Amino acid sequence: MIIFSVLGMWAIKDGRRNPNIKVLLLGFALALYSYFTPEAWQVWAIGAGLTVAVFMCRD
Repeated sequence: MIIFSVLGMWAIKDGRRNPNIKVLLLGFALALYSYFTPEAWQVWAIGAGLTVAVFMCRD
């Protein structure tokens, strides 16, 4: 949870610095989704998917 929240905060910062709305919204999702996800495997699966999406949208 902490790992993905930190990555989300980084994505939010990057999305604001380089005006990229996709990265900004993915950063918010990455920082907040784990509070609403009950199972540990879901946290890891969704977090990995969102992290990959952030890095793919940065280009």
